[in-house]
Amino acid sequence: MQQNKVNASMNELLGSLVAFYHKLQSYHWYVTGHAFFTIHAQLESYYDEVNEEIDEVAEALLKIGGKPVSRMSEFLA
Repeated sequence: MQQNKVNASMNELLGSLVAFYHKLQSYHWYVTGHAFFTIHAQLESYYDEVNEEIDEVAEALLKIGGKPVSRMSEFLA
């Protein structure tokens, strides 16, 4: 039972990270203005970091016998 709660919590975190990654990437694509280059580069570094965290959470789930969600519908749920 506890293992199921851990898996569910980690998958919830995974879904939140994936949503955050896509929001950052979207902001990155649509940034405008005089500070374009600074903001554009910073947003890219942020979503690269989040991408690494996504991978770490998914791998940690596999290590404990869990199954990371992998479809957009699962991430959003």
